[in-house]
Amino acid sequence: MIGIAASLALAVYLRSYVPLIGVAVWLLSRRNRDLGLLAYSVYALYIANFLRVDTIYLYIPLVEALAVASSALLLLEDVLRGGTRRDRVEFVLSVLVLGGAVSPELLVAGAVLYLALKLRLDYVSVIVSTALLVFLLLFQESLDINGGASLQVGVVSAFGVFLLLYSLTRINIKKVKMFNLDSKQRIG
Repeated sequence: MIGIAASLALAVYLRSYVPLIGVAVWLLSRRNRDLGLLAYSVYALYIANFLRVDTIYLYIPLVEALAVASSALLLLEDVLRGGTRRDRVEFVLSVLVLGGAVSPELLVAGAVLYLALKLRLDYVSVIVSTALLVFLLLFQESLDINGGASLQVGVVSAFGVFLLLYSLTRINIKKVKMFNLDSKQRIG
């Protein structure tokens, strides 16, 4: 139900009906999971087209984009889960996410904490995510700088490379055999 709370909070903050379509997507997923996933795909395309971000250097559009992405991710988790789960942690984080109706930073913080708990991330990942959120809150005025499209592509690419290197160093990637064929089972 945290995805529904995120959709409602986002609809109130953006003053738009578009995030409310997420409630209909969730209701469809309760009837039929495949239909719900199809509806979610259309919803994700529609909400991505709805949000216009001219630059990543302005604080408000950046946080709004993060809030929309967090809301969509939480809604996907609700659609995939199917039923409702009565969990105290999810309830507390849903209240935090509902605070996103006033401040979108609360929606992003609730989504990050929920996903960290859900994915059982190590404490270093949680500290890095929290530090990034605190950095955004503390330096929001100094993040408003001018820059062209090529500079924005460079910043986003550098952030992607940082995440890739971080995941390669922190995650234990093991070799997985897809096919375990003996010499007697060879094809042809």
